[in-house]
Amino acid sequence: MDQSTSRGRDVVIRTVVTHTVTYFVAGVASFFLFDYATAIAETELRLFMRPVSHPMVVAGPLVQPVRGFLFGIVFVILREPFFERDRGWLGMWTVLVSLGILGTFGATPGSLEGIVYSVLPLPLHLRMLPEIMAQSFLLSWLLFVWVRHPERRWLNWTMGAAFVVVLLISGLGLAATLRRAQAEEDALISMSLTSRGTTPHCSCALRTPECEGRVSGCRTARWDQRGG
Repeated sequence: MDQSTSRGRDVVIRTVVTHTVTYFVAGVASFFLFDYATAIAETELRLFMRPVSHPMVVAGPLVQPVRGFLFGIVFVILREPFFERDRGWLGMWTVLVSLGILGTFGATPGSLEGIVYSVLPLPLHLRMLPEIMAQSFLLSWLLFVWVRHPERRWLNWTMGAAFVVVLLISGLGLAATLRRAQAEEDALISMSLTSRGTTPHCSCALRTPECEGRVSGCRTARWDQRGG
């Protein structure tokens, strides 16, 4: 493997790690600073965004390595202006802000297209900008430093450990959210069956065809036991 290929691989790996860590840090900080839970529940954001307690939202950090990989491919292609110039991080941040935030092809919150075509009022667009501006800045600067100074072992260990911690926290959070969702659905099914004269034992956690079949069979058996 030649040096350029090895360096390209390292850029991709570092991009995956840096993006995932900065995404998590910026997201958690903004969640509390800008009260995202209330914004999504009580403003026009509720029309197209899932609530923060939804399993897909909780799992968000777990899919960020995929986005980081896509970023990394682009950064490898542009590694000369981004990583071989003294202020390459500024060029990287400018590209991310111009194409990934303000000038997106879709009508996303905070973008010019979003301001024109979406139903979100301007204050909501401005409310979403600090997080993505800060995360793109952290990604650009930290990745630039890491790629330019691979000899800094403390940075390698710190970023690697932070990456693992982010994935662990997100995975545990997702598991807890799924357990809570199953418990809530269990309770709803039990209440429904109880109201129809069927004992709560004829219930299950998820509404699958197999589950519905078991519930139906249980109810039929108890009905037969009572003499029809």
